[in-house]
Amino acid sequence: MHGPLIENRRQFLSNVAMLGLTGLAGLAGCGGGGDAGGMNGGMNMGGAGLPSPGVAGGGVLRTLSVLSGNTLTAAAGRYDLGGGSRDGANLYNGLWPSPLIRLASGGVLDLTLQNQLNEPTNIHWHGLAAAPGMDGHPMEVVTTGSSRRYQFPLIVRPGTYWYHPHPHEATARQAYSGLAGMVIIDDGNDAQRGLPTGVRDIPLVLADKRVSNGALVYQPSVMDMMTGWMGNVLTVNGMAGPVTANVDAAVIRLRLLNASNS
Repeated sequence: MHGPLIENRRQFLSNVAMLGLTGLAGLAGCGGGGDAGGMNGGMNMGGAGLPSPGVAGGGVLRTLSVLSGNTLTAAAGRYDLGGGSRDGANLYNGLWPSPLIRLASGGVLDLTLQNQLNEPTNIHWHGLAAAPGMDGHPMEVVTTGSSRRYQFPLIVRPGTYWYHPHPHEATARQAYSGLAGMVIIDDGNDAQRGLPTGVRDIPLVLADKRVSNGALVYQPSVMDMMTGWMGNVLTVNGMAGPVTANVDAAVIRLRLLNASNS
């Protein structure tokens, strides 16, 4: 899921405005591997030829669940874009969207992946300085019914990172189906920096999806394989285009994670 990086926040927001996407914010800009998650040259019209998405969008922003314990179980599950629950997702701990992982800077990441999928998977800690053998190499997978413990020191700056599968030729598909979440590394000094904390620190996971009659679609064509998989619906924290959020009348910090395939 590597691709051209957005140079800065100003460029990110400018691109959002030019795309004219409704909702809180959105952009497809993080590439993938050979399974339709690669670089996008801007020519792919995504889901333009699909029937009506079948999801109205709108509604109140969904908040992310924070991981409790030290286990991530990958298994088949149900998703809800805002129009009702459906089969067809792959989830961590049964959650759509994936749980938010909060860790302390200078501490240790110590999590176990249990694979209950019908195919191999693993976890890539995107942006973290993982120890050798701990960063989800495409060939270092966890087979069905097995588990793997990821453990390494967090020698990294406080900030916003993310995690997703990285198995060979299955990265984009597995992440698209729900196996992708945010990691926040905190050193406890944000308040002294003048940054909003607590309920005023709001994580937003952005991802475009192809949706037809209310259901997720993932059937890459040859063109999709070349240019990347783009959607016809923008989701924020797993919902189709939420437009409101319950916040304090104060300065708010938005953490933007671009978890789109292309």
